[in-house]
This record gives sequence, structure tokens and C-alpha cells, in this order.
Amino acid sequence: GEFVTVPGYLTDVLTDRAVTYIEDRASEPEPFFLWLSQIAPHNNRSTTRHCPSTAAQPTAEDYRAFDGPSFSKVRSPSFNEADTSDKPQRVRRHPRLSDDQIAHIHRRWRCTVAALSSVDRGVGRVKSALRDTGQLDDTVLVFGSDNGLLFGEHRIPGGKSEAYDEVWRVPFAMRVPPGALGSPAVGKVSELVTQQDLT
Repeated sequence: GEFVTVPGYLTDVLTDRAVTYIEDRASEPEPFFLWLSQIAPHNNRSTTRHCPSTAAQPTAEDYRAFDGPSFSKVRSPSFNEADTSDKPQRVRRHPRLSDDQIAHIHRRWRCTVAALSSVDRGVGRVKSALRDTGQLDDTVLVFGSDNGLLFGEHRIPGGKSEAYDEVWRVPFAMRVPPGALGSPAVGKVSELVTQQDLT
């Protein structure tokens, strides 16, 4: 019931709280449910030296440490596509992206991927906390996302409100302890799954 200001990078702060929650429950035999929703890589209105306000805001360390491939090597074949005649009118009216727009998209993409570094570390810390407290083999872990983001695909500079693969095909993975299902777990499901399947 009291508002407090907690110093630190939000992704790390939320991970700290999740790890503390797991550790606090280690001595209690009752099951628990933990939902950890990270903000990264959502946009942040604050602008850093590295990233514009239209981009995620990674820590300066994560931005500098980013050593992934260049955007030009990973972007989709639909990036800034030449022919959009098969698209709805609202998409067809987008002109080809300019060099300035492409540079901005590249920068926004790098900020987004760099911000995910803290999420990756957080997932590892949560799993380690479960293992270190002896709870990992009794815990189902679910990893998912609400949506993907556009980075110039189909000439759309950004956003998440279009019905294209880049927006709605997102990671969904589960780690189920041996024996929890009563049968061997399936390694991979190729059929489309949705959040309804999780429910």
C-alpha cells in the first residue's frame, strides 16, 4: 500500500524480487506460482545516450557489450520489400524506407536486442535459484512473449499491431520436470500453439 522508489535497472530489480521470492519459499513445502513479466524490451520514454525514446533502453554496459550480428545480416527478407501489391491498402501506401529510416530502425533493433541481455541473465538467475534451493525438479517453467515487433518488414518502420509473422510468431517454451506429465515430454511441437493451450 505504499509507493517506494527502488534504485536500479528495472529488469534486474524484478529479477531480484523473483529470486528472493523463490529463496523465501525454499523452506515451505507448499506449491507456489510466480509470474515474472519483464518490461524489456519495451520502449522507454527516457532517452539515453545510446538509444532513442522510441527504443528499449538497455544498460550502458549491455549496449557496449553487444556483439551480435549486424542488423543487415539478420533482417527478414520482407524488410523494406520492393513489391507490396499483395498487401492491404494501409500497408501498400507505405513508401520504401529511406536511408535515415533504415539507420533509425537499425539503432532501435540494436537497443532492443541489447536490452534482452538483462532478460537472458534474469532467466538464468531464476533457474539457478530454483536449482540451488532444490526446487527445480518440482517446478514447471514456461517462457513466452506477448508479441513480436516490426523492424521495417513490409515497409512498416515499427509497431506490433499488424497480422504478420514477425508480430505473432513468438517464442514459447516449457521445461517440465521428468515424471510430471506421467509420460515422456514431447521435445518439440510443430503445430501452432497459443496462450489458450497454456491455460
